[in-house]
Amino acid sequence: FSVVAETMSCQSAICKTLSAIWIHFYETGELTLDVTGVNTVIGEFESIQDALSWLDLKVISNTATVTIKLSSQGVYTNYDTIEVDHPNGNRIHIGGNGKTVTFSEGETGLQLKDGNRLGSIRNIVLDGNYLSAHWGVHLIRSSSIHIRENVEIRGFKYDGIYAANGSSVDCAPSLYVHHNGREGIQAVFGSYVYAGWNDGSNGSSVESSHNVGGGFVTHSSSGIFADRALAQNNGGDGFIAYGVSSIEANNTIRNGNGGYGYHAFDGGMIRGSGSSSSQANTDGFSRGDAATGGHFVD
Repeated sequence: FSVVAETMSCQSAICKTLSAIWIHFYETGELTLDVTGVNTVIGEFESIQDALSWLDLKVISNTATVTIKLSSQGVYTNYDTIEVDHPNGNRIHIGGNGKTVTFSEGETGLQLKDGNRLGSIRNIVLDGNYLSAHWGVHLIRSSSIHIRENVEIRGFKYDGIYAANGSSVDCAPSLYVHHNGREGIQAVFGSYVYAGWNDGSNGSSVESSHNVGGGFVTHSSSGIFADRALAQNNGGDGFIAYGVSSIEANNTIRNGNGGYGYHAFDGGMIRGSGSSSSQANTDGFSRGDAATGGHFVD
C-alpha cells in the first residue's frame, strides 16, 4: 500500500476522499471532521463513529489535533456505542455543538478499553433513552478520557460514568450527571476520577444528582477528587468510599440523598472539611454522615 504524508492545511473534503487504504500522516495544525447526521455531502460524516472509523488508518502526530464536530442542524438519535480505539486518540477531540446524542437500547455512550484514550469531549448531551442504553461513559483496562466544559450525561441504565481496572477520567467543573439507573460517577479497581475544582474560581461544579444509586462512588483501591462537587437527591448515598478507597470532597453540597451524605466503610476514607452547612440530614431524607469500619475526616 501507499503512505502519504500531508499537513493539516489540506482541505478536509479533499483529505476525506483519498483512498482508505492509504495511511495519512497529519503532522501539524488542526483538522475538523464534520458530522451532519446525514451523509449527503462529500467530506462529511453521518455519525461520530463514521468519523472515527475514517481515522483508523491515519497517524496523528504529537503536534496535530483532530476535532470531530457535530453540526448545529443535525439530529443524532438511535446511536450505537461510540468505540474509541485510535492509537493517537489523545489527539482526537469531540465537539458536540450543544447537541444531544441519544443511544439505542443495549448500547453504551462512549466506550474506551485496553489503554485507549480520548483527548476530550465537550458541549454535548449523552442521553441513555430512558434507561435503555447501558453506560454513559465506560472505561476499562487503563483507558482515559478528558471531559471538558458543558457535558451532560443522563438516563443510562447503569452508571453515568464508570472507570475500572486502572482507568482515569478528568472532568471539567460544568459536568452534570443525572437520572441514571445505578451510580452517577463510579471509580473502581484501581481507577481514579478527577471531578473537583480546588479553588472554585470559575463558580461552577461537577454535579451528580437524581441517580438511583449513589452520586460519587469508589471502591477497590480507587479514588475520586470531588472538591466543591454537588451530590443531591440520589437514591443512595451522596459520596461513598469503601474497600481501601478514598474521596477528597471538601466544600461539597449533599442534600436530599436517600442514604448518607458521606458514607465511608470497610476501609474507605472521605475527607470533607469545609463542606457546606447545608447538610443532608436537615431535609428529612438523608441520615447525615457516617463512618462504619472506615474513616471520615471533617
